[in-house]
Parts: sequence; structure tokens; C-alpha cells
Amino acid sequence: EQLSISIQSKNNDDNLNINTAIIQENTQNDIAIGQYVRNNLNIIKSFCESNNEELTNLLSSEYTHKTFGISTYSFMKEVEENAPKQDKYWKNPKLKINNKYYVVTSEWFERNRQQFNNYLSKVA
Repeated sequence: EQLSISIQSKNNDDNLNINTAIIQENTQNDIAIGQYVRNNLNIIKSFCESNNEELTNLLSSEYTHKTFGISTYSFMKEVEENAPKQDKYWKNPKLKINNKYYVVTSEWFERNRQQFNNYLSKVA
């Protein structure tokens, strides 16, 4: 659940826009990073459905490290529909993208939040 507050100003005061952004960021920070990632997986799924290059990128541990600061593991990996839980990956949700199934790494820490937010802003 994400709280979004919009404040309109008659004189377009920039301070109100900055305050709105701070409120939204603080609300996002109140959600544990793992849950926050899960809450936003549909955005990434939708982007990957129309962008095979990005889908391939997210299967790369090097790209994942560069983009999210996560070492060793790729953002997601392909699995069979009924595959058992994979070490260091969430069993659910499984993302179905172009008739293939993927699980997402569970290796999220608060230090990854800003990079994840930066990524979301590019693909949303």
C-alpha cells in the first residue's frame, strides 16, 4: 500500500512540491524493502513483456549488481511453473512473462532501496 499526497498551490510554490516528494519517499521507506519490491513487481513485469532486452538484462547477475547493488544473484531467474523454492529467490510470486516463469531474488537490503527506486522511475 502506498500513500500518495498531492498538494496544489495557487502560486505554484516549489516548496510544496518538495514536501510532497519527501512525504511519498518517507511513506515508501516505512515499507520493508522486500515487500516494497514485491509491491512493484507488476511494473517491472509489464515493462519486460514488451522489452526482451530488459528481460535478458534482469537475468544477468552483473546487470543486477550494477543496477541494484545486489551481489552474486540475478534480479530474477527462469523456472518451471511448479518449481520448488530456489535458494535466495522468492517462491512466490512467480512472474509469467511471455509464457515463461520467473522468480525474483529475495536478497534485498535497505541499502538497495534507492537503486531500486531509481530503476522504477526509468521503467514505470
